[in-house]
Amino acid sequence: MRSPLFLLLFILCLSQLSAQVSLDWELYHPVKKQWVKFGQAGTVQEFLWHSGELPDPFFGDNEAKYQWIEEHEWHFRSKFFLNENFFNAKTLTLDIPNLDTYAQIFLNGKHLLSSENFFIHHQILLEVKDLNCGYNTIEIKIDAPIKHHVNSDQYKAFTYPAPNDVGAVKVASLTRKPQYQFGWDWAPRLNTIGFAYPITITVKAPLSMDYLLVNTLALKQDGSAKVELKAKFNAQDSILVCESQYFGKFSISGSVRSSSSSSSSSSSSSSSSSSSPPIDTKISTPFYNFDLQQDQVFSQARLWWPAGQGAQHLYHDTLRFFDQSGNLVHLYPFTFGIRETKLIQEKDEWGTSFAFQINGRKVFAKGANIIPPGMFAGPNLDSAYVHLVPQMQAANFNMVRIWGGGMYAPETFMAACDRAGILVWHDFMFACAMYPGDTAFLENIESEVKQQIPRLAAHPSLVYFNGNNEVDVAWHNWGFQVQYHLFEKEQQVIETAYQKLFQELLPSQVASFTTNSIPYVHTSPLSNWGQDDYFNHGTMHYWGVWHGKDPLHDFANKIGRFNAEYGFQSFPQMSTIDRFALKKDQSLHTAVMKAHQKSYVGNGMIEKHAKIYFGKAKDFETFIYYSQLTQRKAVSIAIAGHRADAPRCMGTIYWQLNDCWPAPTWSSLDDHNNWKALHYAAREDYRPIAVSELIKADSHYLVLLSELAEDTLVTVEVQFYNEQGIQINKERRTYPLQQYQSQVLTFINPAYSGFVKVILDDQYERLFSFIEKRKAPVAKVTFQLDVLDTVAKKAVLVFENQEPLVDFWVFSKVQDLHFEQNFQTLLPGKHVLEFTFRDQMPTVEEIGYLLR
Repeated sequence: MRSPLFLLLFILCLSQLSAQVSLDWELYHPVKKQWVKFGQAGTVQEFLWHSGELPDPFFGDNEAKYQWIEEHEWHFRSKFFLNENFFNAKTLTLDIPNLDTYAQIFLNGKHLLSSENFFIHHQILLEVKDLNCGYNTIEIKIDAPIKHHVNSDQYKAFTYPAPNDVGAVKVASLTRKPQYQFGWDWAPRLNTIGFAYPITITVKAPLSMDYLLVNTLALKQDGSAKVELKAKFNAQDSILVCESQYFGKFSISGSVRSSSSSSSSSSSSSSSSSSSPPIDTKISTPFYNFDLQQDQVFSQARLWWPAGQGAQHLYHDTLRFFDQSGNLVHLYPFTFGIRETKLIQEKDEWGTSFAFQINGRKVFAKGANIIPPGMFAGPNLDSAYVHLVPQMQAANFNMVRIWGGGMYAPETFMAACDRAGILVWHDFMFACAMYPGDTAFLENIESEVKQQIPRLAAHPSLVYFNGNNEVDVAWHNWGFQVQYHLFEKEQQVIETAYQKLFQELLPSQVASFTTNSIPYVHTSPLSNWGQDDYFNHGTMHYWGVWHGKDPLHDFANKIGRFNAEYGFQSFPQMSTIDRFALKKDQSLHTAVMKAHQKSYVGNGMIEKHAKIYFGKAKDFETFIYYSQLTQRKAVSIAIAGHRADAPRCMGTIYWQLNDCWPAPTWSSLDDHNNWKALHYAAREDYRPIAVSELIKADSHYLVLLSELAEDTLVTVEVQFYNEQGIQINKERRTYPLQQYQSQVLTFINPAYSGFVKVILDDQYERLFSFIEKRKAPVAKVTFQLDVLDTVAKKAVLVFENQEPLVDFWVFSKVQDLHFEQNFQTLLPGKHVLEFTFRDQMPTVEEIGYLLR
C-alpha cells in the first residue's frame, strides 16, 4: 500500500511535467502594504468582497465602498517552474484571455507587454533560452482608468463627452473596457481591475488556429450555395496539405515575417479571440503564418433558418493538416451554417426601410436588447449569458441585440443562439459617448475588432454588425457641444474621429473578414424620435414616453421602421428586493432604494403612469406590483402596434431583457432570471400567431397577427364576460390569415367593462380584462400544494375562486419560484398552476398573491 506522502510526491512530479500550467497569483494590497493570496483569476473587487474586507457591493448602498479601488495601481505576481516538458519545447506560450485594462506584464523583471484593451486576448511567445532554470516570476501591474488618464495629454486637451460616466474625471470613452462599468442608468459603478480567466503557460503547439469562419457568398435559385472557408493560423511547417469533408483537399504555403516575440495572438476557443502576430524570425523554432481562403459550391445546401422560419441546420466538419511527408499535424473540428443575410434599406412609399432578409425571405424581428448579465467578466458570466437563451426561446424571440456598452458575446452564447435559431444583432462596444480617432486609439481598436469580427461572424446566428449605440444621435441632439464646452476645433476633432472609426475602420474590417456577407451600419438609431417624419426612416430608439411627455398609448402610434429600443421600467419581485434592502429600507424614498434606482426620472415616471391605469398604490409592495403591470402594458402596447404595422415596420426589440444586478430597471427578467409580468406577456405577444390588444387613437381592438410565411385559416371563438365572470355572448368565425397582415376580431366599446376570451382552433386561448381602476376584492382563495417531481423541483398550486381574479400575481415570500403562468386574469373555477422552486418546497404559508 502506497503512503499518502508517496502519492503527494507523485502528484507533484506529474504537475512538474505538465505541458500546461495555470498560474496562481498573489496580490499586493496598496493600502495594507502586503502581499496576499489571490487565486487564479478574478477582479480586485471580487477578491475584496469574498475575502470579507468589503461587503456585498450589490446590497444596500455598498457600491460607494468600492470607489477607492480606482485610486490605486494594483500588482499581481506568480511563479512557474521550468519543467522538463517546458525545457524541451523551446517555445512556450503565455496565454492571457483578458487583461482589465491598463496593464504592464513583466517576466523576471523584463517588460513583455503593455495592454490597453479589455477585449483583447494576448498570447505571448516565450523562448526557453531566455528563462531561468527553476522558477520564473511573472508580474502584472494594472492601473485604474482614472489614474491612467488624469494626467494624459489627451484628457487635458478637452473632455470627450461621456454622460454615463458618473465619475468626476470622465475617461470612459478613452478606455477600451465595458462602458457600463463606469456607471449607467441601470448599473452601479464598478470599474473592475484584474483578469477574468486563468492565465496559463503552455507548450507552443506545432499548429495553432487563429480563426476560422465560413461565409455564405450567394444562394442560387437551383438550391445551391456558394460559400467561402476563410482561416488564419500559424505552424512550424512552411507548406501544408489541408483536407476537409466539405471543402476538399488543397495545399497552402505560409510566410515568415519579423516581429517581437511579445506580440499577441489568438485562440479561437476563448471568449475573446485575437489576431495572429507576425512571426519572429529570431526565435529558435520559427513559425509560419497562413492565410487560407477556399471557395466551395454546395449543390443542395441545407440552410440555417431563424426560429419560426425553418430548421437550424449546422454542418460539422474537421480540417485536417498534413505535412509534406503526409504526416497528420493537426485536427481542427468546426461547425458552420449556410444562410444568406441581407439588410434591406430602400426608399419606399413610407420613407426608408430597414428589414432583415434571411435566405431571400424578409423576417419580422422579435426580441430584446441584452446587457451583460453581471458586473464581473469570466466563466460565470459566460454561463449567465447562455442561461438567457432558453428564456428568449420561451418568450418566442427570433432576434437579440447585443448592446454596445457592455461586452462582446461569449462563444458559448453564440453557439447556443446557433442551435436556438436566435438572430444576433451585435453592436461594437461603443455607446452614448464620443470617442477619439488618433492613430494609437484606432490601432488599438483595429487589434480588438480583428479578434472579434471573425469569431462572431463564424456563427450563422450573427446577421448584423452595428457600429455603435446612440453615438451619432447623441452628437447631433444631446447638446454635448455646449455642455462640454467644445469649440469648433474640438468639434472638428470629434467629427473626424467618428468618420475614421465608424465609417472607415469598422466597415472595412467587417467587409474584409466576411467578404461583404454580413451587413454593417455605422450607428443605431438612424433616426431620432423628436419629429414625426423621423419614424419613417431606418432604426428608431423611441424614448418619448420615458424621457419625454408622451402618453403610454403612443407606443402604438409612434412606430419606427425598425424599433431597436423602447421600454418602461419596473421593480423586481420582493424576494429580489430582499437581496439588496432590509425591510426598513423598502420604500421609494430611502437612501438604499435611491441608490439602486439609477434613472433620473425612474420612480416618478412609474408612479405617474401607474396611477393613470391602476390608481395610487397603498403600500410599497403594491407599488412594485403596479410597476410590473404598467411595464407590461407599455411594452405590450408597443409590440402589438409594431406587429400590426408590418410590413412597414419590420422589427421590435424592446429594452431590455436582463439585469446586471438587483434593481428597478427596464428588464423583463431580474438578475436571477425571475420573470416579470412583461416576460409572461412577451411570450404571448411574440407567438407566431398572436392575439393582441391594439390601441389606435384611443380605440381598442383585439387583433390576430401572423408571421407565418404561408397563408392559413384559423377558427376563432370570442367569448364575452361581465365583471362577475359570467359569459354574456360569444362569436365564432374562421379567418384567413396572411403574413404581416392584421385581422381585427372585435372592437372594444369604451363603455365595456368585463373580460374577453379568444380561443384559436380550440387549442390556444388568451383572456383580456377591460376593468377600470378598482379596489381589489378580498378574494377567498385557499391554496393546496402538491409535489410533482422532487428531483426536478416541480410542484403545482391548486385553488378555486368564486369571482374573477384580475392580474393575479402569485409569489413566494421567501424564495424565487417560477410559475409557468403568472399575472393572469382568471375566471371563476378551479385552477392548477405549475411551478418550479429553487431551494426547497415552499409551504402554503409562504405563498403570497396580489390582484386588482
